Amino acid sequence: MPTLGRNDRCPCGSGRKYKRCCLQKDNPTVSTDLPWKQIRAARESLNIQMMDYSIGIYDKGALQRAWDDWCCEVDESLVMQGGEFVTFMSWFLVNWVDQDKKKKIPLPPLSWRFRTERENKLSPIEKDYLNFIIDEPFSFFEILEPKPGNGYLLKDILTGREIYVYEKSGSQGVEAGAILFGRLAMVDDVAIFDASSDILFPAQWKNTILELRQEIRRICKVKKDQMPSVDQLVGFTPMIRSLYRDFRHAAQNPTPPQLVNTDGEPLSFNKVIFDIEDANTVFEKLHALDFNDTKEELLEDADKNTSGKILKIEFPWLKKGNKQPKGMGNTVLGHITIEESRMTVDTNSLERVDAIKGIIVKRCGKSVRHKTTLIEPFEAKMKELQKKQSPRHEEASAMNQQELMNMPEVKAQLQAMQRKHMESWITEKIPALGGKTPV
Repeated sequence: MPTLGRNDRCPCGSGRKYKRCCLQKDNPTVSTDLPWKQIRAARESLNIQMMDYSIGIYDKGALQRAWDDWCCEVDESLVMQGGEFVTFMSWFLVNWVDQDKKKKIPLPPLSWRFRTERENKLSPIEKDYLNFIIDEPFSFFEILEPKPGNGYLLKDILTGREIYVYEKSGSQGVEAGAILFGRLAMVDDVAIFDASSDILFPAQWKNTILELRQEIRRICKVKKDQMPSVDQLVGFTPMIRSLYRDFRHAAQNPTPPQLVNTDGEPLSFNKVIFDIEDANTVFEKLHALDFNDTKEELLEDADKNTSGKILKIEFPWLKKGNKQPKGMGNTVLGHITIEESRMTVDTNSLERVDAIKGIIVKRCGKSVRHKTTLIEPFEAKMKELQKKQSPRHEEASAMNQQELMNMPEVKAQLQAMQRKHMESWITEKIPALGGKTPV
């Protein structure tokens, strides 16, 4: 079978040259480090030259005005440092339009003036790099296939295009499905990020981005079987950036929704207390609630006196199956502790309190008497569970920040924010569109 050349037509049927289509997807390491390093060096050189150039163009307050515009008034406490500042500087040098009220006519983006005045002094790779990023908008990218230490295959959610991006350090520890915000740069088939956010957004937020894409398709009258083009995306840069600001703010300032257990019941830590007549009798009636252990196995761990009478024994209250996650075989509904004249059941919802009271009365009859049910303070119980870190307490301790961000309440809040920005922005006059509105 003949070797497929870079300039041959791609076998996928797209009609494009192989090097322009599936070459990098099929062979993500086809380019050596040399082109990657050259492009990155061009990026760094351009940034330095453009920053030096900006000193003669802008006044001292320009950077702060640009930062305020970048933040969209969503997070006024954000400071100009870290990964976010790097992304901002790319936008400042390439896209920002200075609308200082002291100027009668807003200045065009610095990159346009820089290209006009300095293009002849740039190297060929710097010139190609600059021409690409001037026409390339920021967008949201879904990670399809990470290659740690090399890069990742990405899908531009707003345009549908797929591209392999070389990124050594940033590709470490990322998972398929995560979402990046940034701007691509490409020179002769090799793509890198000109700038990207320092926060990965969860895959569950993709639906909000798809809603934005649908609105762009509607405004641009894109056919049903087509996606918005890169050129069309440029006109919606403020809307895209506003959604990014909402995402970033929500990721860093999550609003905790109501916590629930694996059955979807509101989380409430309860201690159900019973008076009992005889520990051995009650154990005989209830030990089957732990169907993972035999009666003999449970008794081996019990505290007993010399005559074999139970002084204290503990075991879980189980049910078969688990709604969240479904892969787990059983659900721990509670924990039962039987002592000489007292029994307590710890469980995490009022629904489970009612359930265990009914089970105990049915199985034990008059040998037990419900005394009281205590509701334990949430914060104190969570600290206690975090300290224990045992399999029996995974259900409560596994509610980390990322899981909270994936809850329906949080996703609904993000979608509401996106719609609010969309409704207001499409009627605003945009300098980049010559003072016209998108509609």
